[in-house]
Formats: sequence, C-alpha cells, structure tokens
Amino acid sequence: MRLINAQTLAVEYFDDDKIPQYAILSHRWEEGEVLFEDTKDGYAKQKRGYAKVCNSARQALRDGLQYIWIDTCCINKDSSAELSEAINSMYGWYKNATKCYAYLSDVMLPPDEIEIGNSFELSAWFTRGWTLQELIAPSEVSFFDRLWRFIGTKDSLLERITTITGIQREALSGYDLRYFSVAQRMAWASSRITTRKEDIAYSLLGIFDVNMPMLYGEGTKAFMRLQEEIIKRDSDHSVFAWTGDASTLPFLADSPKLFKHCHDIGWGRSYLHKDTPYSMTNMGLDIELPLIPWSMFIYLALLRCRDMTEGSLIGIFIHYDPLLGQYRRTSFHGRYIEYLKPDLSRRLRGAAVGAFEMSQRLLIRTDKPANDPRDEMYGFCLGQCLVMDTHLENSKMLEVYARKWDSRDRIMELPEGRCGTVGVLVFRQPPPCTPACLAIKLGFDRLFKPVCLVWLTQSEPPRWTSQEAKVLDERQLGQILDSSWILQPEPSHFNVKEFEDIGFESVDNLSRSHDGSTRFLKRGPGGSYLNYFRIYQYDVCVDFLWESINGRDGYTVKIWVGLA
Repeated sequence: MRLINAQTLAVEYFDDDKIPQYAILSHRWEEGEVLFEDTKDGYAKQKRGYAKVCNSARQALRDGLQYIWIDTCCINKDSSAELSEAINSMYGWYKNATKCYAYLSDVMLPPDEIEIGNSFELSAWFTRGWTLQELIAPSEVSFFDRLWRFIGTKDSLLERITTITGIQREALSGYDLRYFSVAQRMAWASSRITTRKEDIAYSLLGIFDVNMPMLYGEGTKAFMRLQEEIIKRDSDHSVFAWTGDASTLPFLADSPKLFKHCHDIGWGRSYLHKDTPYSMTNMGLDIELPLIPWSMFIYLALLRCRDMTEGSLIGIFIHYDPLLGQYRRTSFHGRYIEYLKPDLSRRLRGAAVGAFEMSQRLLIRTDKPANDPRDEMYGFCLGQCLVMDTHLENSKMLEVYARKWDSRDRIMELPEGRCGTVGVLVFRQPPPCTPACLAIKLGFDRLFKPVCLVWLTQSEPPRWTSQEAKVLDERQLGQILDSSWILQPEPSHFNVKEFEDIGFESVDNLSRSHDGSTRFLKRGPGGSYLNYFRIYQYDVCVDFLWESINGRDGYTVKIWVGLA
C-alpha cells in the first residue's frame, strides 16, 4: 500500500503487515489532479490539485497522523493489475483509516457562520458512486468546505446525511452491512453516478464484500457480474426485487437505479419457503420458489424478502412457456414486482389459492425470449353448445357462475391473482324431467392446462342466475367456484368426475365429490376424435381449442350433449 508522507509529501510504499496509522481523503475528481506519475517526475507542484494534497496533509498532521492516502496519486493506474487490486481493496483501506476527510469543493460555509446551509445537501459529492463506500466504511468522517473549513462529522450530521442519502442510520453508524438486505444496499447506490459505466459496479464491491476482476469496456455487464458474485455467496432473494422497463429485462438488473424503490425491502419469508440453495448456471437461475398462478401462463414467484413497512411479501412475475417448458422473468401490466399484503395473502388463500401454491424447483432463463409474451386470455370463450337429446331441448342453457362474465362476447375469466375454477355452466330442465341439471365446471390446473368437471344431479340446483351470481358474497361465490376438484394428483387436460348420488340442494356438497367416471374417445364429424365422457345415460363432449379471440389468444370451449 502506498501512502503520502504528510511532512515531505513523498509517496512511500508499505507491506501489508507494516502499514502505519493513516488518514484518507474522499473527494470528487476534478481537472488537474496530481497523478502517481506526477509524484515521480516533479510535476506535482504544477498541477491544480496540488493544493488539495497539501491541505489534506496539513489536516492529517493536525490530527497527529504522519501519513495520508489519496487515490489520485497513490495508485499507479498504468498497471491494470495494481488498479484491479486497489479497487478490490479500497473498501478495506477506507474502513481501516484512522480519519477520513470528505472534501466538498462545491460547498462554502456562509461568512461569519459556523453552520452550513443547504449547499451541503446539494453537494455533488453525495451523487458520486465511489463516495458511497467512502461515507460508510470509515468510522470517523470529517467534512470540509472548499476552503478547508470544518463543516462537521458524520456523527454530528447524521440526520442530515440520512435524509440526503436514504441510508439507514445504523449503516452510517458502523453496523455490519450484512444486517441490511442486498436490495437495501443497492438502493443506496440507485441515485449515484460514475464517469464510466463499469465503475458503478466496481464501487460496490466492498459494500457487498465480493471480489471480481476489472474488465473495462463491458459496460452494464459489469453490474450483472456483480450480482452473479453476490448470488454465489449470499442467499438473499432481494437481489431480484428490482423494477424496470421492458428494455432492461433479462433476469438481472443492469443498473442500481432499478433498486431505487427498495429502501424498505428486508429479510422475510413465507411458510412455503425452504432453506434451499440457489445458483446461477450457464442456462439461467436454478432456484426453488413458491409459485402462485396469477394470470394465463404467468406465475407470481414469492421471494424470501418482504417490505418492512407493511410486512408485505414480495413476488416477481414469471412467464411459463408451455411449448418449450421454460420460465422467464416478465412484467405484468407494467409491474415487475407485486407486494402481497398480509390481508391479501389471507384472502387469496381463502379462495383456494393457497392450495395452488407450490414450492417448485425451476430454471429461470436469463436470456431474452425470441418474442415478447402475448396478452393471453385467462379464461374461456364459450363457443358452440349443442344439446342433441330431446329431454334437454327445453333446458335453460348457459346459466353461468363466474367472477367475470361478458355476456356479449360469451367470455368468462379469472381476475388476476385468482386460480383454479374459472366458472360453472349449468343446463337445467323444467320439472318433471330428469336429470334436473347437468353442470360443467371449467378451470385451469397448476400448469394452466384446461380441465373440466361434469356431473348430473337429480335434484334442483340453487335458483341463481348469472346476473344474480355477480352480487353473491365472496363466501357463496367461493363455494360455487370451489377448486378442490382440480387438486387431484396428476390432472390431465380432460379431468372429469361423475357425481351420481349427491344432491345439489346445498353448495357444500361440491366439496364432497368422489371419482366415478371414465373418459373415452369417440369418432366425431370428419373422422376426428373428440373427448367424450359417459355421464349417466349421456355422452358429453367438452372440446378446448386454442385460437385467437378478439385479438387475444385463448381457449374456446365447445360442448355437445347427447344420449349414449
């Protein structure tokens, strides 16, 4: 380590085990700084920055220190190896310094006043990337204005500095930085800038206690490498809790600016989280996360972190490609993360979402997809419905129970954050015809495959119409749209159950179903094979077709009912 002798201003070298006590300078680089080569060829005194060196040395001597470290002239930047070593060691150098002098060249104490005005808050020193670690690492920081007049210390100005920087008081007071989440530490740097893009990553190495080589010319990839190094040694999921725009997505953020809303994101977990390791591979992120179906082919993956102000769990949106079997991070209606408040989490679990949550090991691809995910319908469009039996000719068809039902376009959908049963179709017969009712439940399983449940009842079902269903309370609607039938092992595309001996007088009977049917293929028009189900004396065909519907891709469901 090189140090400047505060009396002679000569640069001296010390082995690691012989380093004396020293002061250290924190400042913004300006025109005419004294460089390492200037100290060797005698040009130092001719440089504009020489006064800064002299004033720093004088202050060190006043504090009883014989040596001071200044980055401009204590690092040989012509040596890439030395520069890399210095950058990786810099946090430790500031931490081990006896005194740190923060020189604010754009701040002036008002004449005849001992307190600084608003110019302190407006100093560019608080906006630079490198000065973040220079503020946090030293135990003692003294601030000086342009004329080297004393402004105050980090301790005496603590409240003002906290307000300016958004850094927690504890972090400025010497707490172990591991006490703060990755997202919080990233947020400290979110409003800071560096001259070179790579330096915003290199300036954070000490904040996260990681090391990595310097590769100038790689641009924002340096910040992604930093996150990969953090992932190797830290199990904190908040590194994924950033938000951004569509141009910045693959999986990792390309700048700390994307963490600007993360000041209050700390440690946290749900009952579904497991203490399992995760790692970055050449294919993507290998991680186990609880997944909640949120919209069509969209999961909300719950991270092991939470908003400390409201206790909300935090999730990121993951798009599932059923054709490729791949997962990628995505946005949902412009949102990149979702705050799951405790009351919302309880409400969702009460609507059977909890049963759909699954802690799953998955590989989240970090490369960008060839095409952006399309807006896909989270429900079904009701296509052609044919009743071939004379006993059902007078049925009151298409009595619909759903949370979202568009009677004009005949579309039923799930609201975002819901999953399982989309809706129920009821075919009624006027008395004394039997069976009194044929009902079909439609929904999606955990992998967004369409599933249906078909049954007949001998007794009259509740007299609710589709319009009345819209004003049912949550408990009643939740019972009608109960999704427990989907949660059978290994659900298939056409998972059908028969209910021959249960009544429909009470909605509670829906939860006491039993399996009693078989599925078979029957030749349809044009020689195609349709999915038929033998229910009582009827053949029921429920056919799902993936097609474009009003500009959105989604499933159309077609139904045929006839005598077996």
